[in-house]
Amino acid sequence: MADISFSSTLFNCAIECALKRQTKACKNKFGAPICYECKWYVQRYIEADPRRVQLFMIEAETKAAILRIESNGLLSGFILAIIICLLLALWSYNYEKGLVDKFKPNHNVVQQTQQVQSVNSLDPEKELPGIDNKIWEALRKTADDLNKGMDTNNDSLVNCIDAAVRFYYHFPNKDYVCIVVNYDSQTGMHHLFNGVWINGSWRMIEPQAALANHKSYYMRDIWGSGYNPARNVVATKQYIKYVK
Repeated sequence: MADISFSSTLFNCAIECALKRQTKACKNKFGAPICYECKWYVQRYIEADPRRVQLFMIEAETKAAILRIESNGLLSGFILAIIICLLLALWSYNYEKGLVDKFKPNHNVVQQTQQVQSVNSLDPEKELPGIDNKIWEALRKTADDLNKGMDTNNDSLVNCIDAAVRFYYHFPNKDYVCIVVNYDSQTGMHHLFNGVWINGSWRMIEPQAALANHKSYYMRDIWGSGYNPARNVVATKQYIKYVK
């Protein structure tokens, strides 16, 4: 996963987010799960250390406050110059440190079963024959779709949303697959992936495993300690409208 450096577009999104919250046009707490549906939420576009995101948003909130005060003609040139200097200093710090940590998969973690909220009443004794082959086949088809730039939800991005939606589409039996979201402010994870019914329980699958040439498709193997299964929430109903 490539690094994403500071950009004016990302900063403008952060400012708009700050303005909407400062003016009460948005009453959600920053980082709430519903934020992922907002086009101004910066973590839709990056996967970053939460502390870096908080620092980035402090800068954006300061800039938003300046814009509001300037629009009312209440800020003197002297104070504005001081704040601009502070913003430039913060920007320089962010630029040097980088907003985004590289994706560091962990292949040494023992596979674990991750339970999710019930979405189907499946017989624990039943399982699709050849489940491993079916998963890999769906993963390869998903990788082909992503390489072709398939944007399932028309947000001009090709990311984990598209991967989870396409894996769900390609998996042969919809009773044995679901779409799961994991939002964890402590680790910075905000990720969409899939659950598959394997050996009488739901196991979490990284739908980009084949795209990234991983030997395992389990979330725990790929993400290691950065993935907390307790944060899993089934989101099939929310995203099934994009499955076509």
